Amino acid sequence: MESQYLNQSTQVFAQESQFTTEIESLSKKPQRGGNFTIEEDKLLVSAWLNISLDAVHGNEQKRFSYWKRVWDFFHEHKKFESNRNENSLMNRWSTIQLAMNKFCGCYAQIESLHQSGINEDDKICKAKIMYKELKKSTFQFEHCWIMLRDQPKWMVESEKKKQPKRPRTGTISSPCTPDSINLGEDDVSPNDFVDLERPTGRKAKKERLNKRKNKESVHSSITKTLEDIKQDKKKMIDKKIEMIDKVYVQKEVELRIMQEKHEVELQKHEVELFREDERVILMDLNGLSEIQQEFYRAWQMEIIKKRRTN
Repeated sequence: MESQYLNQSTQVFAQESQFTTEIESLSKKPQRGGNFTIEEDKLLVSAWLNISLDAVHGNEQKRFSYWKRVWDFFHEHKKFESNRNENSLMNRWSTIQLAMNKFCGCYAQIESLHQSGINEDDKICKAKIMYKELKKSTFQFEHCWIMLRDQPKWMVESEKKKQPKRPRTGTISSPCTPDSINLGEDDVSPNDFVDLERPTGRKAKKERLNKRKNKESVHSSITKTLEDIKQDKKKMIDKKIEMIDKVYVQKEVELRIMQEKHEVELQKHEVELFREDERVILMDLNGLSEIQQEFYRAWQMEIIKKRRTN
């Protein structure tokens, strides 16, 4: 009996320990809709940057497919427990972006004052004070601002807002102390939701790249056209030279034929002259009158003289 009681006590203790462990595990696991941690914010910003700066999908992404990719990136790279859905990430990013836009304006105005003797930390502290005076709440997203401040979107926003503005109340020259970060989920109404666009400048960069590609394509096309013209001109010149060569050869052949014909005619003429001379030389003059005999004797003497000369 005592042994059975010990066994039952051991089983109860083991079940209670397992139940306690499960309760502690559930209490540590962040619940959907709870407070965002700094790590979650940073990973959300990282996801937004990676998906937004994707040159392949960036401009063509629809809103819901875009945030599906952000959600996939967030949960693929998280190294902590988090159960955020797409809508939660989208609302949190809207809150971050609204605060970032306002804080960038404050920081830009502080920079536009060009105050001497203040460093970067002083500028950030004064921007926090201005933000608090304008929004009646502390700036909670310095960890996000550090990651996003050099992105084209907020650099452009800063340039637009560098005209100094006077705060509603108080001054911005008081000493600053580090603000505590409230990690609570901000309430975002539909009217406050901002356009979750890609960083400004990415589209312009893509347009510049397309223009450069078009320019290179036009240059390549012009080069190819000029090369084709050059080749066509060369072919035409070669063809003309070939035709000239053919005409020259043909003329040479014609000239040679003419020369051969002329030589043949000369030979025929010489043969006829020879035969005539032969007839005159062999002529019997006895039956002719004295005048005829004198004519033919003179002719015969000329023929003999010509033959001796040749």
